[in-house]
Amino acid sequence: MAGIQSSRDMRNLVIIGAGGFARGVFDMANYCYGTDTDFNIKGFLSDGPSDIELMGYPAVLDTVSGYEIQKNDVFFCGIGSVQDRKKCVEIILSKGGEFINLIHPNV
Repeated sequence: MAGIQSSRDMRNLVIIGAGGFARGVFDMANYCYGTDTDFNIKGFLSDGPSDIELMGYPAVLDTVSGYEIQKNDVFFCGIGSVQDRKKCVEIILSKGGEFINLIHPNV
């Protein structure tokens, strides 16, 4: 378990997307540990086929519309296309999902 443990439950970061931008988000999220965030990276959501697990990344959990939000889930969108990003964010928000900001420690 990485990050700072606090009095609240550890949050689980779900990255929306499983392409190149999402992999960059994953790398940044790992680097952001030790700042004010306290989360584990749970995995990715992807509506398309992905071999991300074969590259050593966490699993694709489900599709964006098929995913059932769990207690302590938080989200960050790792989709480059503005139209696709908007659609996916709206789906998660309609289900009550919470998005977080990732801030580089040197900022």
